[in-house]
Amino acid sequence: MRPNSPILGNFSEFSFQEFSITPQFGFGGLWKIHDPSGVWYRMISAPMPKVRVCMKEPCGYCEGTGRRGGMYPPDERCMWCHGSRRGEVMHWERAYASSATWTVFLKLAEAFLYQRAGAQVSEVFVSPLTQLIEVNAVTKHGDYGGALDGRYAAAVRTVLTCFPEYARIPEVEDAMVKAYHRMMGVRSFEKSSFRAQVQSADGWFVTNCPGSRSGLHPAHDAYRDIGKGWGYEFQCANVDTPVQQLTLLAGLAALITLLRTRGVEDASSMGAFHV
Repeated sequence: MRPNSPILGNFSEFSFQEFSITPQFGFGGLWKIHDPSGVWYRMISAPMPKVRVCMKEPCGYCEGTGRRGGMYPPDERCMWCHGSRRGEVMHWERAYASSATWTVFLKLAEAFLYQRAGAQVSEVFVSPLTQLIEVNAVTKHGDYGGALDGRYAAAVRTVLTCFPEYARIPEVEDAMVKAYHRMMGVRSFEKSSFRAQVQSADGWFVTNCPGSRSGLHPAHDAYRDIGKGWGYEFQCANVDTPVQQLTLLAGLAALITLLRTRGVEDASSMGAFHV
């Protein structure tokens, strides 16, 4: 990819390292590309960046006591270190670079999808698997700086209708917790913020992560498509940081893995799925 490619022009506010394609992929070569033997596809490992790092020095706000002090109850934890007593530093650079790499990758995947549907099909390798989720991402500073939206295929919605109403999907929640823990650590008050839930018999799927009601939910006009037996679009709420974005992406990846491992490749294989 050329350094002046239009797809890389959206990140002028950052100081990323050069974008690589192979043998590593992304800004600063964050992802690794693998060629496993005996399969038709390549594998990409995209490790979650470590963002919150504890220092050896004591917390500068509570002076290493772990308590809020002052007029507050003696057992109330420091609002900065949350009782760890150690100072912390936030490394956002790699998180933004990882988010931007995902943004570029998803744009390239979308371009490939349209190329595959066009006149040059003979020049493009066509996967035998049906695409179950389409995802778009944004990387920027500020509000909705890690925004996500996309669309669930009809096969995904059909799977979700197999779950009881208000059922939680632990495989998706566990993936989000692990991703977030890798980047930020998971504090006790954040544990209840992770949710992956089917909220209606129509396959209404919602995921949440730490933040101000941050997560993914069906788009406002999704019922229009559901009524026609289609999949539906989803959008995000208050996804402002790359950590939130990457956490939610991990949840979507876990959902696809759950479907694939249970034999769901497209609408014709729905009979193979059991909750």
